[in-house]
Amino acid sequence: MTSNQLKYCHYTPIRNSKLTRNISLPFQKDNPDRIKTFKIKIKRNLIYIVEIYYYLEYAFIKFHPKIHENHPHKYQIIGMGLSVGEIKKLLNTSCKIILDEIDKSDDENIVYAFFGQWYKKDNEKNRIASKRFNLYRKQVNTFFTLDRFVHSEEEIINFYCISPKQNKRFNDQIIKLRNELANDLSLTELFMTEKAKEDFLGYD
Repeated sequence: MTSNQLKYCHYTPIRNSKLTRNISLPFQKDNPDRIKTFKIKIKRNLIYIVEIYYYLEYAFIKFHPKIHENHPHKYQIIGMGLSVGEIKKLLNTSCKIILDEIDKSDDENIVYAFFGQWYKKDNEKNRIASKRFNLYRKQVNTFFTLDRFVHSEEEIINFYCISPKQNKRFNDQIIKLRNELANDLSLTELFMTEKAKEDFLGYD
């Protein structure tokens, strides 16, 4: 592992909110227990917002460009002119935020999760896993080593999660989360490429 693989930006907490908004995630029938928000300055005129949505024993990580804060599809926006190095620093900083949150928390049983958004080009190339998911997975595996963390993934829905190795409930938590997803197909489909839906759901 090289130092370049772990480079990250300075980040700033913005707020620690409770029940401030709804989002389309598992447990969407409930409001989050709390939301933590952070600001990352990627370059002089570009700031990203990282959000952690806590639902009981789960935490979902999302980020978006601050300039598109009010855009209805802010989490799907690409084309912000980031270099490969800047993208990696954004992902690494998101990982560093999670790592710091884990270190500060007394609860070792929280599962931290993300969905890797798919794009039109993923469908054009008949990918099952999105390019964004594969990049996320690579950076997460670099940052959260197997000697300290347990990992789980569902490639067909571009889903990845980690938790501290001390979490003895991890397998049961993953089963519960998979059941939540299986019971809400309309939600699950949002994270699947056309190829994944064709191969695993029988869609033409």
